Amino acid sequence: MAEPEVINLAHHRRRPPPWRAIIAATVATLVLVGIWLVWFSPILSVRTVSVSGAMGNQAQQIVVAAAVPLGEPIARTDTTAIAARVRARLAWVSASEVRRGYPNSIVIAVTVRTPVARTADGRAVSADGLVYSPPGPLPSGLLAVSGADVPSTGAAASVVSQLPPALSAKVASADARTPNAVTLTLKNGAVVRWGSASQSQLKAQVLGALLPRRARLFDVSAPQAPSTFGEHPLKHRARPPAVASPPIPGTSIPSSGALGN
Repeated sequence: MAEPEVINLAHHRRRPPPWRAIIAATVATLVLVGIWLVWFSPILSVRTVSVSGAMGNQAQQIVVAAAVPLGEPIARTDTTAIAARVRARLAWVSASEVRRGYPNSIVIAVTVRTPVARTADGRAVSADGLVYSPPGPLPSGLLAVSGADVPSTGAAASVVSQLPPALSAKVASADARTPNAVTLTLKNGAVVRWGSASQSQLKAQVLGALLPRRARLFDVSAPQAPSTFGEHPLKHRARPPAVASPPIPGTSIPSSGALGN
């Protein structure tokens, strides 16, 4: 009996077509070229730096502070470090964000602090009490403030920033020993005990009603129970207090006899 024929199937398996190998090699090459192009090539490197949120001299100062490495591949640029440098070196910048503007630009977006007061030596004060050197001339009309610390200075700055224009024009300066002990000095030399920055709108209304009394000291720290001290009797008789105007809700103005001597 004849032995069965053994067929070697290995010789009958189909070899993969050569075009598959060509495609695989092409894809691998493109990936390597893409990695080189993005991470190492000078084609996508940083060439320009632009700033939004500031112009002119301020924008130039931001570019210098950012110290963006020109010529570095843009994908490898540390945008977080750039934003941190801007905030650390320029106190008048309250927020900064850096993004990549492909193919060759870094864009720095900033928020510039708005001064609400000034110090006696001409520095700016923000609403949160930060004292800093401004990037340019301060706006005219800012009141001078001082404080024992940053929170106190912030309270004084907050108070003067909320004063109505008519009252602000009568104020010379503001000082705070603590955030709850803000004191205003008027241009005529009178002193106003303001207290904290809370209820500033109501306190301003009460003070406006009391100013005709021409006192040496006004206390509106508790606006529902204000008081004055050191009123000039002659001036008081010549100009009776104009408290007959519509009352301030929840506030009563004591008579002159209850306000002090």
